[in-house]
Amino acid sequence: MTVLILRESHVDMHVRPYDLAVLSVGDPVIYWTDSRRNVITASRGDGSEIGVIVDAASSQFRPRHIAVDPCLG
Repeated sequence: MTVLILRESHVDMHVRPYDLAVLSVGDPVIYWTDSRRNVITASRGDGSEIGVIVDAASSQFRPRHIAVDPCLG
């Protein structure tokens, strides 16, 4: 699957989402794993970027699947 993330009239070709989770309690937050950069990133429901939540400290860290706990936020 290929997903294009649009940001202010351009496409970021460095993003390769692998899995997606949505925290819909309160203001929605979308979390996804990026298989190209090995990071976990988040954005608000309105499209504004929160940024990288977890960055790969080593090449052994390869986040793929993701889930959120609505009770813990």
